[in-house]
Amino acid sequence: MTTLSSAFSTPLLLWQILLLIELIAKVFVIYKVLNFAAFSRVEKFVWVVFVLFIPVLGSLITYAYLFKKKQEKIEQAA
Repeated sequence: MTTLSSAFSTPLLLWQILLLIELIAKVFVIYKVLNFAAFSRVEKFVWVVFVLFIPVLGSLITYAYLFKKKQEKIEQAA
């Protein structure tokens, strides 16, 4: 059985705090976009989708970049 002191992880705590801050920021931005009267209904939908999927797009771009680098290393080694 582990004690609380040996099971505690500072980097994990920091990661969880960052995720919580990100979630709160997203909720705040979505709330502000939905209550902004100058946007039409379609524009609000587009902005909400944009805010929700920015991290997904960033992950896909990063994955594609790293995969390209890995392929270049494989080709250089061959």
